[in-house]
Amino acid sequence: MAKIKIIGFIDELESELKQALTTTLRKHFDQDLYNIKEVYKTFEQALEDKCNSWEHLPNKYIKNG
Repeated sequence: MAKIKIIGFIDELESELKQALTTTLRKHFDQDLYNIKEVYKTFEQALEDKCNSWEHLPNKYIKNG
């Protein structure tokens, strides 16, 4: 079992996570106005609050190389 640092994971995938969050919000709330930067900051903070600094991840989700 491996451990991942949540903040590092978030930082590494920030662009992809923002794009996925934007796509989701547009699909479900296409007429609403929102600032994606503010929404993402809230999302990022919620992840940090809900997860441990280091989370266990089963080896089947880890690929070396």
